[in-house]
Amino acid sequence: MLSATPAARPGMLRQRWRLAAALSIPPLFLFLLLTAGYNAGLAPAVRTPDVDATTTTSSNKIVNSVIVPSYHEAPNLTPLVTRIFKASAAPDTTEVVIVDDDSRDGTIDAVEELRREGYNVQLIVRTDESGLSSAVLRGFKEANGSKFVVMDADLQHPPETVPALFEAMNERTPFVMGTRYGPGGGVDKDWPLYRRVMSAVARSLAAPLTSTTDPMSGFFGLTRDLYAQSARVNPVGFKIALELLLKTGVLRDGVAEVSYSFSKRTVGASKLSSKVILRYVFHLAALYRWRMGFLGLVLLELALVGAFWLLLLALEVAADQMRKRKRQDFRRREKFKLDV
Repeated sequence: MLSATPAARPGMLRQRWRLAAALSIPPLFLFLLLTAGYNAGLAPAVRTPDVDATTTTSSNKIVNSVIVPSYHEAPNLTPLVTRIFKASAAPDTTEVVIVDDDSRDGTIDAVEELRREGYNVQLIVRTDESGLSSAVLRGFKEANGSKFVVMDADLQHPPETVPALFEAMNERTPFVMGTRYGPGGGVDKDWPLYRRVMSAVARSLAAPLTSTTDPMSGFFGLTRDLYAQSARVNPVGFKIALELLLKTGVLRDGVAEVSYSFSKRTVGASKLSSKVILRYVFHLAALYRWRMGFLGLVLLELALVGAFWLLLLALEVAADQMRKRKRQDFRRREKFKLDV
């Protein structure tokens, strides 16, 4: 019986609790260290609508702003912009805001040509910072619309689905997520298996933070009013949608989902790297700490102590069993000698 083993003796119990508490300190300290900037970030900044002094109403006709972070995506910009406006039911009230991280690959020329053709495109070239998330926030700051949709420049997010995201945004559902895993959604059959596995793991890690089916999606939208009242946003990593889902405080029933088919990149190179993946892990840890608060840290410490206590108990029981087997083997050998 377990009560007869050394693992169950009172002295061993006290020693095990003390050792479990000591072992829990390093991982807790590491977690606190990695998430030290969990509460840092930028206050939301949006453009103040231009108001006509004679009518006290907004003189800006733009309603829908499509935010496109860009880096070395010049060949994709022309088809992206033309398809967005072709699909739009209200092209006169739509704009595309491209935030480029100083690609120097012909992006400026491509946008100037689109403007000459009559497309309403803003280009912001950044030379003092870089990164997808900060590019999205800069796009929000410069956008004229009251509704924002964020999408990649690589044409993996279908421009034809953009109107559906804008339509899904309203007072009841001010946040909309494009999802690859809803009815009618999917990924390209040629999308590599390792990318599918990575996506599944990343979604599983984020699942406790949100009920959305595709929190890893970079295809999403929200209203300017919702973003403007958000908590400070940390522009680190590449999953800004997950950050905004938490920091805006949007309720579960305030998030709509629009299914889409994720296409395989045909031009340019993917920006995914081991460094990007590592940043996601750190970003996710910071979001967990932000969501947990102080009480969550206390519960985390108790969980760590309990986990180490169970691990130590398992090791002690295994050691007891091993000692018993050795004694039994020794007795069998001795009995065999006597019989001989």
